[in-house]
Amino acid sequence: MNDRTFDFFTARAASLSRRASLVGLGGAALAAAVVAPTPARAGTVSKKVKKKCKKQIGQCETSAALFCARQFFDLGACQTTLFPCCASFKNCKGGTAYECIVNGLIVLASAPAPS
Repeated sequence: MNDRTFDFFTARAASLSRRASLVGLGGAALAAAVVAPTPARAGTVSKKVKKKCKKQIGQCETSAALFCARQFFDLGACQTTLFPCCASFKNCKGGTAYECIVNGLIVLASAPAPS
């Protein structure tokens, strides 16, 4: 990473609010905990892999519930936003789940804080 790139990232980070930064970090941690690459032969998904993917639905929901409970979001709104993202793991679509989680966190970060 050169000086210009680093300066760009630090300037961008300085313009974010503390809430948005925390949501981003929390989302990255949630996504890292949930999305794990699963090897499969090209074009096919074995039964063993599908079974592992289905297990990730529960892991995703558990991680999302813990994340929502630890954050300052409205718990119900947080779970309603993030839990549907976990369903993408049923078809081994971790990338879709990740995108859904990130978009959900953006929505939650832009919502007013609960009183």
